[in-house]
Amino acid sequence: MLSGRPLLATAADRRYLVERPETDLVLGHVRAGMNTLVLAERGMGKTTFLHHLEGQLEDEGRISTVYLDGHRLSDSAMILLAVRDRLEGPRTAIGESLRMAALPFTPNPIEARNEQALQLVRALAAEAEKRQVFALLDDPDPEVAHRLFGRLRDELWQTGLVWVVAGDRARRQQYLAPPADAFFERIVELAPLTDAQQRELIRRRVDRRDNRELLDVRVQSGSPRALLASVRDAADSTDDVQAVLARRAGRETRAASKLGRLESMMLAEIEDGAAASASDPDWTGRFGISRQRAQQALAALEREQLVRAERLPGPNGRPRKVYRRAEDV
Repeated sequence: MLSGRPLLATAADRRYLVERPETDLVLGHVRAGMNTLVLAERGMGKTTFLHHLEGQLEDEGRISTVYLDGHRLSDSAMILLAVRDRLEGPRTAIGESLRMAALPFTPNPIEARNEQALQLVRALAAEAEKRQVFALLDDPDPEVAHRLFGRLRDELWQTGLVWVVAGDRARRQQYLAPPADAFFERIVELAPLTDAQQRELIRRRVDRRDNRELLDVRVQSGSPRALLASVRDAADSTDDVQAVLARRAGRETRAASKLGRLESMMLAEIEDGAAASASDPDWTGRFGISRQRAQQALAALEREQLVRAERLPGPNGRPRKVYRRAEDV
């Protein structure tokens, strides 16, 4: 199973999981009632990590665990409403509840939303008195998270809910802007997969009848998503795995000898499957550089024919230049 999708808290998916030391660390924190912020680079397995926690906590019994996809929840009231609906069942159809929650029915929508959030906090406090509740929030928008864990910090503390929030490491400062910094008693960073973990991941995913040379594939970033992308590339290639790996090593050597450290770092990310754009704030934030510096570095990689570029529609509809792995050059 070489799909790059996140693994879920199901028996079928658990056989593909590779144990990470951070799992026991976070479990210890939340069992002690400490709200925890989990940070990682994109593609490092945050969603799979949260689902693994979900399964581990549910196995203990007498615990209610709620997984929340932060991408689909655009404000703090919607997050709290989703928690309540998972615990109590939706009072109307879920889609209708979320639609109604998102509509500003009063002349003062911000105040109304804050009041609704406070009412939901009180309802969750009553629910948490009946049972232990863990909320696992995956990759929320930092501004939304700050409104929830900053402005409603004291109210949330009183609910007894324990939160695990997973976010992009590049946005650490935004997640921890005061007063939200005091809400998270522990911060855990997901480390890149070691060589041994990468080998174990491939062993669990590759059918024994497949090419055993795939077990030798590695990615510098230690990203599970990038590793699976590289394994798929190697499996699809008409050449043997060692030839594919050798060509990649050659490209990385050329970047190191002809270009600078930044270009080499960017190439490693792109080789691991990332799509790079100088107009992407996540990309520039990952390296702590300006848009102009990112443009210069990506252009240098293109000149050396180490990456290929194409123009694609951006988030605002305007075209932007996106760089991807070069074909074998």
